[in-house]
Amino acid sequence: MANQGSNFIATLNTQTNQVGTPISLGSGVSPLDVQVGTNGRLWVLTGAQDQFDSIEQISAATGASTGLGLGAYGGQIVTSPNGATLYYGNFGVSPSSEYQYNVSSTDPSVTWSSSLGGNGTSVALSRDGTLVAFPEQGNAENAIIQTSTDLTLGSVQSATNIAFSPDDSIAYTVNSLIQGIRGFSTTTFLQTVNIPTVGNPGTLFVDNAGNYIFSDEGGSTEVYQTGVVPDAATIDLLLLGIAGTCLLHRRRLYRIVV
Repeated sequence: MANQGSNFIATLNTQTNQVGTPISLGSGVSPLDVQVGTNGRLWVLTGAQDQFDSIEQISAATGASTGLGLGAYGGQIVTSPNGATLYYGNFGVSPSSEYQYNVSSTDPSVTWSSSLGGNGTSVALSRDGTLVAFPEQGNAENAIIQTSTDLTLGSVQSATNIAFSPDDSIAYTVNSLIQGIRGFSTTTFLQTVNIPTVGNPGTLFVDNAGNYIFSDEGGSTEVYQTGVVPDAATIDLLLLGIAGTCLLHRRRLYRIVV
């Protein structure tokens, strides 16, 4: 986990929920985002939002550099499920730019890049790695892009954050300026879901069963049903996960909204 404002990456054992030994990045280097790559490497976006810095590749074991870095200007990074491809979108500039890098080796290269016209706010990759989106501020519609070709397959409503369902059939969108979560078919790009929210959603996360959406709404994380009926085992696992997270973040409020 990128510990912004520090010079290290926090580690957590996902089996035990125990905090591990942090990975130091050296004096004056602050992580903004971190993603897992291939061959025991991490990709770390360093610096702060809206400033020039870099995307570095480091050893997950030692924190030492494992090869060449990439130029960056704030933003967010996401790696593909196999860790061999990295997607980067810069924020704080308009128009923002989006990139796909081949990071299978220690010598990364640009596969494609584009500009979608607005000020980038996040990067969203489908679970299978075939679709990517770069939400922007303003009223512009947001393209759903085929990762293998950089072709726009369709567009969804204006959004500042997007999250895909586990089967990638729905792109859930939010706009931080208004309430509500909306879902769009990734085949027809028509709206199929409308979920009222308590506040203005920021970031989204969909659980692995596709039953619930976690929505960061300022002072709390709200949990909404997607409309998929969960089985008893899924509910038990969800509640166990929320309980474990509350132990780690005792000051954060969680509420399930039905």
